[in-house]
Amino acid sequence: MKLKMWLWVSFKNLVWVLAISVFYSLMMSTEEHPILSRLELMPYYLTIGGWMILCVLSGVSLFYYIPLSVSLGSTRKACFFGLQMIKIIPCVIITALCLAIACFIKSDVTAGVLKLLPVIFMVLLSGGSIGAIISCVKLRFGKAGAIIMVALFAIIGGVNGFFLASNGKFNFAKLNMDGDSTLTLIVGLVTFVLFAGSVITQYLSLKKYEVKLI
Repeated sequence: MKLKMWLWVSFKNLVWVLAISVFYSLMMSTEEHPILSRLELMPYYLTIGGWMILCVLSGVSLFYYIPLSVSLGSTRKACFFGLQMIKIIPCVIITALCLAIACFIKSDVTAGVLKLLPVIFMVLLSGGSIGAIISCVKLRFGKAGAIIMVALFAIIGGVNGFFLASNGKFNFAKLNMDGDSTLTLIVGLVTFVLFAGSVITQYLSLKKYEVKLI
């Protein structure tokens, strides 16, 4: 039961990502580019939108779901593993959805998706990791941390909005991965550092976490 709650949270976060992606696909569709023709850009919206949504939702989980989980009898260990679940599970499913879209819709864009699947997964995972680190900073520094958290989420939202509003101009077809693993290595290294940092900061935060009963 303890981990079932975190599984539910993971799928709830996934639904948010799907909703945002579909919303932008509908917003960007025109008579010249109807919604069906924009399905090839869905992996792009899933990745960019998913990065922001997972960042924010992972950031608030430490404050909202930890007290709820503890009230249901969860231990710190179960909460720690639950926090990792909500970072990883949505990333795996979204990457699988991108793969499915790329397999059923053939175009230059989806061909780029197939080459960039590892990068898509790592970008999504980095979003959740950034949110987790920001939440731990807020927990550590109190009001000052809250100001930092709001400022960083505002910046993240602005950058993300720019890419989503680009109408797919920065899509996966623009990236040529043939014989070049530099991008994958760079994204992999950054993601590893962020994920490791999120795991460490969440562990340390939960170690000192206290739930006040009123």
